[in-house]
Amino acid sequence: MCLMALEPRFCLLGPLLVRRGAAVVPIPAGKQRVLLAALLLNPGRALPADQLAELLWETGPPASARDALHNYVRRLRQALGDASRTLVITQADGYLLRVPADEVDILRFEATAARGLHALRASRYERAARELREALALWRGTPLSDVPCDQLVVRHARRLEEMRLQALEGRICALAGTQRWRPSCGSSRRQSRSGSGCRAC
Repeated sequence: MCLMALEPRFCLLGPLLVRRGAAVVPIPAGKQRVLLAALLLNPGRALPADQLAELLWETGPPASARDALHNYVRRLRQALGDASRTLVITQADGYLLRVPADEVDILRFEATAARGLHALRASRYERAARELREALALWRGTPLSDVPCDQLVVRHARRLEEMRLQALEGRICALAGTQRWRPSCGSSRRQSRSGSGCRAC
């Protein structure tokens, strides 16, 4: 669960969750969740209106797609308290979301897991175990589980799940390393010699 003082403001590693201050921000409309997820998955990059329309209407955008997209953006800004338009920013032909990386759980997970795996490769096992534990704690369930867009799920969910498994495997290796014992992550000296074992080690 995302804790307001410690966890990211925007959570996609499970059902979409947004916090504003102490409150959970409801994003009930499916298309608004798709819009927000698409922007969060492309941090700092403007997404063209046509690309967003393809995600919002996967069977084909209606003739009124641009007007409808504008309304979805307006409602999303209202939900996020973005009256100044400094969060969801209008570009020449699209929109981008400007948010610090540590406020998005996916970005924080990727950065924290990368630090943990780097520490593991350097045999800093306690640091690796701590970083990887923090990374894995960000997960609340299946990524994008309530975002009704097959394209986003296919494009990102498998990649994220593979990263989660690598972080989990790395943490097992790190915990074993702190005890001077490396089981199947190494798994044994025989497996190490043959090149098999934990991908994270």
